[in-house]
Amino acid sequence: MPRYRLAAALLFLCLLLPAQGAPKEEAKPRLKRYESLLATASVPSRIDAIRELKQADDPKIAEILLNKAFVDDFRVAEAAVRFLARTATPAVIAWIEEQGQKKPDARIRFYTLRLESALQEPAEGETREPRPMPLAVLAPFVQDPHWILRLEAATALGKCADEGAVPLLRTLMADKTEPVRCVAILGLADHGASAALPEIRAALLDKDWRVRSAALEAVVRMKDLEAAPILRKIMEKETEIRMIDDLGQALDDLGQAREEAREEAARENAPKNGENSIPGSGMEEVFTRSATNFAGIDYGRKLKELKSLQGRIVFILDCSQSMAEQIVVPPPAAQPPQGPGEGRKEYRVESSGETPRRERPDDEQAMGYDRNAPGRKTNGQFPPTKLGLCQKELCKALRQLKPEISFNIICYQSAGKQKAWKQVLTQASPGAVEEAVAFVKRQAPAGETATYDAVVTALGFQEQDLFREGAVWDWKAWPDTVMLLSDGQPTEGLITQDQEVVLSIRRLYRVCRTRIHTIGVGRERLAVLEDLARATGGRFVQIADIE
Repeated sequence: MPRYRLAAALLFLCLLLPAQGAPKEEAKPRLKRYESLLATASVPSRIDAIRELKQADDPKIAEILLNKAFVDDFRVAEAAVRFLARTATPAVIAWIEEQGQKKPDARIRFYTLRLESALQEPAEGETREPRPMPLAVLAPFVQDPHWILRLEAATALGKCADEGAVPLLRTLMADKTEPVRCVAILGLADHGASAALPEIRAALLDKDWRVRSAALEAVVRMKDLEAAPILRKIMEKETEIRMIDDLGQALDDLGQAREEAREEAARENAPKNGENSIPGSGMEEVFTRSATNFAGIDYGRKLKELKSLQGRIVFILDCSQSMAEQIVVPPPAAQPPQGPGEGRKEYRVESSGETPRRERPDDEQAMGYDRNAPGRKTNGQFPPTKLGLCQKELCKALRQLKPEISFNIICYQSAGKQKAWKQVLTQASPGAVEEAVAFVKRQAPAGETATYDAVVTALGFQEQDLFREGAVWDWKAWPDTVMLLSDGQPTEGLITQDQEVVLSIRRLYRVCRTRIHTIGVGRERLAVLEDLARATGGRFVQIADIE
């Protein structure tokens, strides 16, 4: 080869090599920025640094996220999972899954499983439903030494379409950890696994009431009519208040299911017998909770009309700025004509040769609210705002609590701006109730609405505690009932999308079995509260106006 050709070839290679290495060089500063923020920056800054990585097609980036982001704050780990699921190449994803399952740190194994779940969700712009995780991915986690991994596997197996999911769920029903047994039972109900009904009926006698509650929900959802005699015997010995209420409702639901089964059988035989119709057939809903009695709480139209409150209760009061809005006042009822000077005390009449002008006092004056002293009341009245109305109703409900009840109150605004009356559930002695009432009265509206954060605090555990060293999960310290008073949509916090809030709370409910009743104040943005109550077997009550 002539010398000039050889020189030209070498020059071409020298020009080409830097160009091929440019993308990796470009990724290094972003990666170094993320590493530099790990020890000093706030959680939002670390999440932003992950988003700045642009792409996870470099194995070096994936390795850093696996070994550092997955053991970081759980919000950072979730951000890393979303980032990887969206931008990583299939080869990088396969490498993460292989490495993650070998890691001794349970958090890395947990988030590799979460990564697999995120990969089944539709990409941005897609309209398809999320796909269930493959059974081959879930099966190894059924025997994982950390119970959180077994719990995650049980949750995913309930959605897995593979027939092999049912035997694995039946295996998890014998788990030593109560939440795992709860989720496994409900997973079998999701699959409609009638072959597992004997084991589910046996779980009705479990020593932990939450497991009994999950089994009770399962037999009702699966319309197990043979469970009715067992439930009657259990009801005679049951001591857990929440379970006593649910057993009565379950017997009603199964009784209704039995009647509908008889009507269905009669309807099938009707043509043979020459009958044209079956009275009352097909019009009632199955498994509809009573409108007047649910979980030991007799609901009227307003919170103050509660007849009884029982068990371990946490009240959650929304104190965000939107609660400062005035509540809508209904139009006054039509009054019969009155004589001169009658019934006009509320108006000021001016005579100036023109048509008399009547001026009605504003709502603050009518309610005794001092507009010059925000957050304070006069004449013993609450301000005519959403918060004022909730404070009034909540104080009346607190004074109905019986001494054997344990309760707490959480007032919330923006993320991180929660005020708990006590750190633990407290017995409702007369002194404690009056102290709680004073605590409620002191609250003033401010900030955004971090609903999800407040609810998980009330439940007694959050996902960031799952792997905290030395963390103790005390099942007996969890409340059995939560009552949320709010005007609707969350605007800030760990989760803000309505559907994600409902799905996440439902996921936690399958573990803790804490029923959430919601009281919506106002007329708009209340759908999330109604869905939240429905997802946890609770009741939704709307307060749309003042008296």
